[in-house]
Amino acid sequence: MAKEWIKSTYPGIRYRVHPDRRHGNAPDKYLQLVYKWEGRTVAESIGWISKTGINEKAASLILADLQRAQKTGEGPRTLKEKRELAELARQDDKQRRAEAEAERLRLEQEQRIEGITFGQVWAQYAEESSRTKAPKTWKREAELWAGWIEPELVSMPMKKVSPFLLAKIQKKIVDAGKAPRTAFYALQVIRQVFNWAKAQDPAFYTGDNPVTHTKKVKVNNKRHRFLSHGEAASLLAALKQSKKGPDTHDMALVSLHCGLRWGEIASLRWQDVNLEDGSIYIRQAVSKSGKGRTVFMTSQVKDMLLGRMQGDHDSLIFPDRYGNIKQRPSKYFEKAVNELGLNKGRTSREDRIVFHSLRHTCASWLVCSGVSLYQVQKLLGHGSHTMTERYSHLAPDNLRQTASILEQAVSKAQGAKVIPMEGKR
Repeated sequence: MAKEWIKSTYPGIRYRVHPDRRHGNAPDKYLQLVYKWEGRTVAESIGWISKTGINEKAASLILADLQRAQKTGEGPRTLKEKRELAELARQDDKQRRAEAEAERLRLEQEQRIEGITFGQVWAQYAEESSRTKAPKTWKREAELWAGWIEPELVSMPMKKVSPFLLAKIQKKIVDAGKAPRTAFYALQVIRQVFNWAKAQDPAFYTGDNPVTHTKKVKVNNKRHRFLSHGEAASLLAALKQSKKGPDTHDMALVSLHCGLRWGEIASLRWQDVNLEDGSIYIRQAVSKSGKGRTVFMTSQVKDMLLGRMQGDHDSLIFPDRYGNIKQRPSKYFEKAVNELGLNKGRTSREDRIVFHSLRHTCASWLVCSGVSLYQVQKLLGHGSHTMTERYSHLAPDNLRQTASILEQAVSKAQGAKVIPMEGKR
Protein backbone atom coordinates (compact mmCIF):
# COMPACT_ATOMS: atom_id res chain seq x y z
CA MET A 1 0.00 0.00 0.00
CA ALA A 2 1.41 3.42 -0.94
CA LYS A 3 2.41 5.49 2.06
CA GLU A 4 3.61 8.74 0.44
CA TRP A 5 1.32 11.74 0.78
CA ILE A 6 0.26 13.58 -2.33
CA LYS A 7 -0.88 17.22 -2.28
CA SER A 8 -4.37 17.69 -3.62
CA THR A 9 -5.32 20.48 -5.98
CA TYR A 10 -7.38 21.74 -3.04
CA PRO A 11 -5.22 23.71 -0.56
CA GLY A 12 -4.75 22.00 2.79
CA ILE A 13 -5.85 18.58 1.48
CA ARG A 14 -3.48 15.69 0.94
CA TYR A 15 -3.99 12.05 0.25
CA ARG A 16 -2.44 8.69 -0.35
CA VAL A 17 -3.64 6.18 -2.92
CA HIS A 18 -4.71 2.62 -2.26
CA PRO A 19 -2.54 0.25 -4.29
CA ASP A 20 -5.41 -1.70 -5.85
CA ARG A 21 -8.80 -0.68 -4.44
CA ARG A 22 -10.79 1.69 -6.58
CA HIS A 23 -13.64 4.07 -5.86
CA GLY A 24 -15.69 4.48 -8.98
CA ASN A 25 -13.41 4.93 -11.93
CA ALA A 26 -10.48 6.27 -9.87
CA PRO A 27 -8.21 4.74 -7.25
CA ASP A 28 -9.48 4.97 -3.68
CA LYS A 29 -7.87 7.83 -1.71
CA TYR A 30 -7.20 8.32 2.00
CA LEU A 31 -7.75 12.05 2.74
CA GLN A 32 -6.17 14.19 5.41
CA LEU A 33 -6.53 17.84 6.42
CA VAL A 34 -3.36 19.85 7.02
CA TYR A 35 -3.61 23.31 8.61
CA LYS A 36 -2.15 25.69 11.16
CA TRP A 37 -3.73 25.79 14.62
CA GLU A 38 -2.30 27.65 17.62
CA GLY A 39 1.11 28.05 16.00
CA ARG A 40 1.60 24.46 14.97
CA THR A 41 0.82 22.33 11.95
CA VAL A 42 -2.08 19.94 12.53
CA ALA A 43 -2.82 16.90 10.38
CA GLU A 44 -6.22 15.26 10.90
CA SER A 45 -7.40 12.29 8.91
CA ILE A 46 -10.79 12.12 7.25
CA GLY A 47 -10.38 8.57 5.93
CA TRP A 48 -10.95 6.63 2.75
CA ILE A 49 -13.33 8.19 0.26
CA SER A 50 -14.96 4.77 -0.26
CA LYS A 51 -15.85 4.56 3.44
CA THR A 52 -16.62 8.19 4.36
CA GLY A 53 -18.15 9.35 1.11
CA ILE A 54 -16.14 12.58 1.48
CA ASN A 55 -14.09 13.48 -1.59
CA GLU A 56 -11.38 16.14 -1.93
CA LYS A 57 -13.83 18.93 -2.66
CA ALA A 58 -16.01 18.07 0.32
CA ALA A 59 -12.91 17.84 2.51
CA SER A 60 -11.88 21.35 1.40
CA LEU A 61 -15.28 22.67 2.47
CA ILE A 62 -14.84 21.07 5.89
CA LEU A 63 -11.43 22.70 6.22
CA ALA A 64 -12.89 26.06 5.21
CA ASP A 65 -15.51 25.75 8.00
CA LEU A 66 -12.82 24.95 10.55
CA GLN A 67 -10.65 27.90 9.50
CA ARG A 68 -13.66 30.22 9.62
CA ALA A 69 -14.43 29.03 13.15
CA GLN A 70 -10.82 29.63 14.17
CA LYS A 71 -11.19 33.27 13.13
CA THR A 72 -14.70 33.90 14.49
CA GLY A 73 -14.64 31.61 17.53
CA GLU A 74 -18.01 30.16 16.53
CA GLY A 75 -18.26 26.43 15.92
CA PRO A 76 -15.69 23.61 16.00
CA ARG A 77 -12.14 24.74 15.18
CA THR A 78 -10.58 21.33 14.61
CA LEU A 79 -11.76 18.11 13.05
CA LYS A 80 -11.48 16.47 16.45
CA GLU A 81 -13.80 19.11 17.99
CA LYS A 82 -16.18 18.70 15.07
CA ARG A 83 -16.33 14.96 15.59
CA GLU A 84 -16.76 15.31 19.38
CA LEU A 85 -19.60 17.78 18.93
CA ALA A 86 -21.18 15.52 16.34
CA GLU A 87 -20.98 12.59 18.80
CA LEU A 88 -22.51 14.68 21.58
CA ALA A 89 -25.28 15.73 19.25
CA ARG A 90 -25.82 12.11 18.29
CA GLN A 91 -25.97 11.06 21.94
CA ASP A 92 -28.35 13.93 22.75
CA ASP A 93 -30.53 12.96 19.85
CA LYS A 94 -30.50 9.33 21.00
CA GLN A 95 -31.43 10.40 24.53
CA ARG A 96 -34.23 12.62 23.23
CA ARG A 97 -35.56 9.80 21.10
CA ALA A 98 -35.43 7.43 24.08
CA GLU A 99 -37.24 9.95 26.29
CA ALA A 100 -39.79 10.59 23.58
CA GLU A 101 -40.39 6.85 23.22
CA ALA A 102 -40.73 6.45 26.99
CA GLU A 103 -43.22 9.32 27.11
CA ARG A 104 -45.15 7.79 24.22
CA LEU A 105 -45.35 4.46 26.02
CA ARG A 106 -46.36 6.20 29.24
CA LEU A 107 -49.17 8.09 27.55
CA GLU A 108 -50.23 4.93 25.76
CA GLN A 109 -50.27 3.08 29.09
CA GLU A 110 -52.27 5.87 30.74
CA GLN A 111 -54.78 5.85 27.92
CA ARG A 112 -55.09 2.09 28.18
CA ILE A 113 -55.51 2.22 31.94
CA GLU A 114 -57.96 5.09 31.64
CA GLY A 115 -60.45 2.86 29.88
CA ILE A 116 -60.09 -0.26 32.07
CA THR A 117 -63.24 -0.88 34.12
CA PHE A 118 -63.49 -2.44 37.54
CA GLY A 119 -65.44 -5.29 35.98
CA GLN A 120 -62.61 -6.09 33.55
CA VAL A 121 -60.09 -6.20 36.38
CA TRP A 122 -62.47 -8.25 38.53
CA ALA A 123 -62.75 -10.89 35.78
CA GLN A 124 -58.99 -11.54 35.88
CA TYR A 125 -58.80 -11.20 39.67
CA ALA A 126 -61.63 -13.73 39.97
CA GLU A 127 -59.95 -16.18 37.61
CA GLU A 128 -56.84 -16.23 39.80
CA SER A 129 -58.57 -16.04 43.20
CA SER A 130 -60.96 -18.89 42.43
CA ARG A 131 -57.90 -21.13 41.96
CA THR A 132 -55.68 -19.88 44.78
CA LYS A 133 -58.01 -18.97 47.65
CA ALA A 134 -59.79 -21.29 50.06
CA PRO A 135 -63.21 -22.30 48.64
CA LYS A 136 -65.04 -20.74 51.58
CA THR A 137 -63.19 -17.45 51.21
CA TRP A 138 -63.68 -17.25 47.47
CA LYS A 139 -67.37 -18.16 47.72
CA ARG A 140 -67.90 -15.29 50.14
CA GLU A 141 -66.09 -12.84 47.84
CA ALA A 142 -68.11 -14.00 44.83
CA GLU A 143 -71.36 -13.50 46.76
CA LEU A 144 -70.38 -9.97 47.77
CA TRP A 145 -69.45 -9.21 44.17
CA ALA A 146 -72.72 -10.47 42.71
CA GLY A 147 -74.93 -8.96 45.41
CA TRP A 148 -73.41 -5.55 46.09
CA ILE A 149 -70.25 -4.67 44.18
CA GLU A 150 -71.09 -5.64 40.59
CA PRO A 151 -74.25 -3.48 40.27
CA GLU A 152 -72.25 -0.37 41.20
CA LEU A 153 -68.77 -0.95 39.78
CA VAL A 154 -68.89 -3.40 36.87
CA SER A 155 -68.82 -0.63 34.21
CA MET A 156 -66.98 1.98 36.26
CA PRO A 157 -63.44 2.88 35.09
CA MET A 158 -60.93 2.01 37.80
CA LYS A 159 -59.70 5.62 37.99
CA LYS A 160 -63.22 6.87 38.69
CA VAL A 161 -63.93 4.62 41.68
CA SER A 162 -64.03 7.16 44.50
CA PRO A 163 -64.35 7.01 48.30
CA PHE A 164 -67.77 8.66 47.88
CA LEU A 165 -68.93 5.79 45.66
CA LEU A 166 -67.56 3.19 48.08
CA ALA A 167 -69.35 4.88 50.98
CA LYS A 168 -72.53 4.69 48.90
CA ILE A 169 -72.08 0.92 48.51
CA GLN A 170 -71.61 0.50 52.26
CA LYS A 171 -74.74 2.54 52.98
CA LYS A 172 -76.75 0.49 50.49
CA ILE A 173 -75.73 -2.72 52.25
CA VAL A 174 -76.59 -1.42 55.72
CA ASP A 175 -79.87 0.13 54.55
CA ALA A 176 -80.86 -3.27 53.17
CA GLY A 177 -80.73 -4.61 56.71
CA LYS A 178 -77.44 -6.43 56.37
CA ALA A 179 -74.92 -6.47 59.19
CA PRO A 180 -72.23 -3.76 59.20
CA ARG A 181 -69.73 -6.61 58.97
CA THR A 182 -71.09 -7.40 55.48
CA ALA A 183 -70.41 -3.82 54.38
CA PHE A 184 -66.94 -4.05 55.88
CA TYR A 185 -66.17 -7.30 54.03
CA ALA A 186 -67.42 -5.84 50.73
CA LEU A 187 -65.01 -2.94 51.13
CA GLN A 188 -62.16 -5.34 51.87
CA VAL A 189 -62.88 -7.26 48.65
CA ILE A 190 -62.69 -4.00 46.69
CA ARG A 191 -59.44 -3.13 48.45
CA GLN A 192 -57.95 -6.49 47.44
CA VAL A 193 -58.97 -5.98 43.80
CA PHE A 194 -57.21 -2.60 43.68
CA ASN A 195 -54.08 -4.02 45.34
CA TRP A 196 -54.08 -6.92 42.88
CA ALA A 197 -54.47 -4.53 39.93
CA LYS A 198 -51.54 -2.38 41.09
CA ALA A 199 -49.32 -5.45 41.39
CA GLN A 200 -49.82 -6.53 37.78
CA ASP A 201 -47.17 -5.96 35.08
CA PRO A 202 -48.06 -3.87 33.24
CA ALA A 203 -50.23 -2.43 35.96
CA PHE A 204 -53.96 -2.11 35.52
CA TYR A 205 -54.01 0.76 37.98
CA THR A 206 -51.36 3.19 39.22
CA GLY A 207 -53.18 5.53 41.61
CA ASP A 208 -53.95 5.35 45.32
CA ASN A 209 -56.26 2.66 46.60
CA PRO A 210 -59.55 4.55 47.17
CA VAL A 211 -60.48 2.19 50.01
CA THR A 212 -57.72 3.70 52.16
CA HIS A 213 -59.54 7.05 51.96
CA THR A 214 -63.01 5.62 52.64
CA LYS A 215 -64.54 5.87 56.08
CA LYS A 216 -65.38 2.34 57.18
CA VAL A 217 -68.72 1.37 58.64
CA LYS A 218 -68.30 0.80 62.35
CA VAL A 219 -68.63 -2.90 63.05
CA ASN A 220 -70.15 -3.98 66.34
CA ASN A 221 -70.40 -7.73 66.82
CA LYS A 222 -71.28 -7.56 70.50
CA ARG A 223 -74.13 -9.73 71.73
CA HIS A 224 -75.85 -8.20 74.75
CA ARG A 225 -78.36 -10.96 75.29
CA PHE A 226 -77.57 -14.45 76.52
CA LEU A 227 -79.86 -17.39 77.19
CA SER A 228 -81.28 -18.17 80.57
CA HIS A 229 -80.83 -21.73 81.80
CA GLY A 230 -84.46 -22.47 81.00
CA GLU A 231 -84.20 -21.03 77.47
CA ALA A 232 -81.03 -23.01 76.79
CA ALA A 233 -82.61 -26.26 78.03
CA SER A 234 -85.68 -25.67 75.86
CA LEU A 235 -83.57 -24.93 72.79
CA LEU A 236 -81.43 -28.06 73.21
CA ALA A 237 -84.54 -30.17 73.76
CA ALA A 238 -86.17 -28.77 70.61
CA LEU A 239 -83.05 -29.49 68.56
CA LYS A 240 -82.78 -33.00 69.97
CA GLN A 241 -86.38 -33.80 69.08
CA SER A 242 -85.88 -32.76 65.47
CA LYS A 243 -85.39 -35.79 63.25
CA LYS A 244 -83.32 -33.74 60.81
CA GLY A 245 -81.14 -31.87 63.26
CA PRO A 246 -79.19 -34.26 65.56
CA ASP A 247 -75.85 -32.77 64.49
CA THR A 248 -77.21 -29.28 65.16
CA HIS A 249 -78.11 -30.31 68.72
CA ASP A 250 -74.71 -31.85 69.37
CA MET A 251 -72.82 -28.88 67.94
CA ALA A 252 -75.01 -26.47 69.93
CA LEU A 253 -74.26 -28.46 73.10
CA VAL A 254 -70.49 -28.14 72.49
CA SER A 255 -70.76 -24.40 71.93
CA LEU A 256 -72.95 -23.85 75.00
CA HIS A 257 -70.89 -26.03 77.35
CA CYS A 258 -67.38 -25.39 75.99
CA GLY A 259 -67.65 -21.88 74.56
CA LEU A 260 -66.42 -22.85 71.09
CA ARG A 261 -67.02 -20.88 67.91
CA TRP A 262 -69.00 -22.45 65.07
CA GLY A 263 -65.90 -22.75 62.88
CA GLU A 264 -63.96 -24.41 65.68
CA ILE A 265 -66.67 -26.99 66.21
CA ALA A 266 -67.17 -27.67 62.50
CA SER A 267 -63.41 -28.30 62.14
CA LEU A 268 -63.10 -30.68 65.10
CA ARG A 269 -61.60 -34.08 64.31
CA TRP A 270 -61.51 -37.16 66.51
CA GLN A 271 -57.77 -36.65 67.02
CA ASP A 272 -58.60 -33.35 68.79
CA VAL A 273 -60.71 -35.09 71.43
CA ASN A 274 -59.36 -36.92 74.48
CA LEU A 275 -62.30 -38.76 76.02
CA GLU A 276 -60.14 -40.11 78.85
CA ASP A 277 -59.30 -36.76 80.42
CA GLY A 278 -62.30 -34.96 78.90
CA SER A 279 -60.31 -32.39 76.92
CA ILE A 280 -60.71 -30.85 73.47
CA TYR A 281 -57.78 -29.26 71.69
CA ILE A 282 -58.48 -26.34 69.33
CA ARG A 283 -55.72 -26.35 66.74
CA GLN A 284 -53.83 -23.20 65.87
CA ALA A 285 -54.97 -23.31 62.24
CA VAL A 286 -58.60 -23.39 63.36
CA SER A 287 -58.54 -20.86 66.19
CA LYS A 288 -59.51 -17.31 65.22
CA SER A 289 -56.73 -15.88 67.38
CA GLY A 290 -54.14 -18.06 65.63
CA LYS A 291 -53.22 -19.74 68.92
CA GLY A 292 -54.04 -23.29 69.93
CA ARG A 293 -55.84 -23.88 73.23
CA THR A 294 -57.35 -26.67 75.32
CA VAL A 295 -60.89 -26.67 76.72
CA PHE A 296 -62.60 -29.26 78.87
CA MET A 297 -65.90 -31.05 78.36
CA THR A 298 -68.85 -31.22 80.67
CA SER A 299 -70.23 -34.68 81.39
CA GLN A 300 -73.07 -34.01 78.93
CA VAL A 301 -70.62 -33.23 76.12
CA LYS A 302 -68.55 -36.31 76.94
CA ASP A 303 -71.61 -38.56 76.94
CA MET A 304 -72.74 -37.06 73.64
CA LEU A 305 -69.35 -37.74 72.00
CA LEU A 306 -69.25 -41.28 73.39
CA GLY A 307 -72.65 -41.87 71.84
CA ARG A 308 -71.54 -40.79 68.38
CA MET A 309 -70.04 -43.24 65.92
CA GLN A 310 -66.33 -42.52 66.04
CA GLY A 311 -64.53 -42.30 62.73
CA ASP A 312 -60.87 -42.46 61.79
CA HIS A 313 -58.30 -40.51 63.75
CA ASP A 314 -58.27 -37.71 61.15
CA SER A 315 -61.99 -37.70 60.27
CA LEU A 316 -64.35 -34.87 61.17
CA ILE A 317 -66.69 -35.28 64.12
CA PHE A 318 -69.46 -33.23 62.48
CA PRO A 319 -69.00 -33.57 58.69
CA ASP A 320 -71.56 -32.47 56.15
CA ARG A 321 -73.32 -35.02 53.94
CA TYR A 322 -70.28 -35.15 51.65
CA GLY A 323 -67.76 -35.64 54.44
CA ASN A 324 -66.52 -32.04 54.29
CA ILE A 325 -66.46 -29.23 56.86
CA LYS A 326 -69.88 -27.64 57.39
CA GLN A 327 -69.87 -24.05 56.20
CA ARG A 328 -72.67 -22.59 58.35
CA PRO A 329 -75.16 -23.58 61.08
CA SER A 330 -78.12 -25.61 59.95
CA LYS A 331 -81.42 -23.88 59.21
CA TYR A 332 -82.94 -26.12 61.89
CA PHE A 333 -81.25 -24.00 64.54
CA GLU A 334 -83.01 -20.83 63.39
CA LYS A 335 -86.26 -22.79 63.00
CA ALA A 336 -86.08 -24.03 66.60
CA VAL A 337 -85.31 -20.51 67.88
CA ASN A 338 -88.33 -19.13 66.03
CA GLU A 339 -90.65 -21.90 67.17
CA LEU A 340 -89.69 -21.23 70.79
CA GLY A 341 -90.27 -17.50 70.27
CA LEU A 342 -86.81 -16.63 71.55
CA ASN A 343 -86.51 -13.77 69.06
CA LYS A 344 -90.11 -12.64 69.18
CA GLY A 345 -90.27 -8.85 69.37
CA ARG A 346 -86.50 -8.60 69.20
CA THR A 347 -85.50 -6.23 66.40
CA SER A 348 -82.04 -5.25 67.58
CA ARG A 349 -79.29 -7.41 66.12
CA GLU A 350 -77.50 -7.49 69.49
CA ASP A 351 -80.56 -8.99 71.17
CA ARG A 352 -81.41 -11.72 68.66
CA ILE A 353 -80.39 -15.31 69.36
CA VAL A 354 -78.08 -16.87 66.78
CA PHE A 355 -75.70 -19.81 67.01
CA HIS A 356 -72.91 -17.53 68.29
CA SER A 357 -75.21 -16.61 71.22
CA LEU A 358 -74.44 -20.07 72.67
CA ARG A 359 -70.74 -19.19 73.04
CA HIS A 360 -71.74 -15.82 74.50
CA THR A 361 -74.09 -17.57 76.90
CA CYS A 362 -71.34 -19.94 78.06
CA ALA A 363 -69.04 -17.01 78.87
CA SER A 364 -71.84 -15.10 80.63
CA TRP A 365 -72.78 -18.08 82.81
CA LEU A 366 -69.14 -18.57 83.82
CA VAL A 367 -68.66 -14.93 84.83
CA CYS A 368 -71.94 -14.92 86.76
CA SER A 369 -70.71 -18.03 88.58
CA GLY A 370 -67.56 -16.28 89.77
CA VAL A 371 -65.03 -17.40 87.16
CA SER A 372 -62.43 -14.67 86.59
CA LEU A 373 -62.33 -12.70 83.36
CA TYR A 374 -58.77 -13.94 82.80
CA GLN A 375 -59.92 -17.55 82.90
CA VAL A 376 -62.83 -16.80 80.59
CA GLN A 377 -60.43 -15.11 78.15
CA LYS A 378 -58.26 -18.22 78.02
CA LEU A 379 -61.27 -20.51 77.64
CA LEU A 380 -62.81 -18.53 74.78
CA GLY A 381 -59.51 -17.94 73.05
CA HIS A 382 -59.83 -14.16 72.91
CA GLY A 383 -56.76 -12.54 71.39
CA SER A 384 -56.86 -9.70 73.95
CA HIS A 385 -58.54 -8.90 77.26
CA THR A 386 -60.58 -6.16 75.56
CA MET A 387 -62.94 -8.73 74.07
CA THR A 388 -63.50 -10.36 77.46
CA GLU A 389 -64.12 -7.10 79.31
CA ARG A 390 -67.63 -6.93 77.81
CA TYR A 391 -68.59 -9.51 80.47
CA SER A 392 -67.24 -7.51 83.43
CA HIS A 393 -70.66 -6.04 84.25
CA LEU A 394 -71.90 -9.57 85.01
CA ALA A 395 -69.56 -9.91 87.98
CA PRO A 396 -70.48 -7.08 90.39
CA ASP A 397 -70.22 -9.39 93.39
CA ASN A 398 -66.69 -10.37 92.42
CA LEU A 399 -65.69 -6.71 92.13
CA ARG A 400 -67.39 -5.94 95.45
CA GLN A 401 -65.51 -8.85 97.02
CA THR A 402 -62.25 -7.48 95.64
CA ALA A 403 -62.95 -4.09 97.20
CA SER A 404 -63.72 -5.80 100.53
CA ILE A 405 -60.42 -7.68 100.45
CA LEU A 406 -58.56 -4.45 99.71
CA GLU A 407 -60.33 -2.72 102.59
CA GLN A 408 -59.18 -5.48 104.97
CA ALA A 409 -55.62 -5.08 103.76
CA VAL A 410 -55.80 -1.30 104.32
CA SER A 411 -57.14 -1.82 107.85
CA LYS A 412 -54.22 -4.08 108.68
CA ALA A 413 -51.81 -1.49 107.36
CA GLN A 414 -53.40 1.24 109.51
CA GLY A 415 -53.05 -0.88 112.65
CA ALA A 416 -49.44 -1.83 112.00
CA LYS A 417 -46.61 -0.43 114.13
CA VAL A 418 -44.94 2.56 112.54
CA ILE A 419 -41.20 2.07 111.99
CA PRO A 420 -39.29 5.33 112.64
CA MET A 421 -37.02 6.61 109.87
CA GLU A 422 -33.29 6.35 110.45
CA GLY A 423 -31.67 9.53 111.66
CA LYS A 424 -34.79 10.84 113.39
CA ARG A 425 -35.11 10.14 117.13
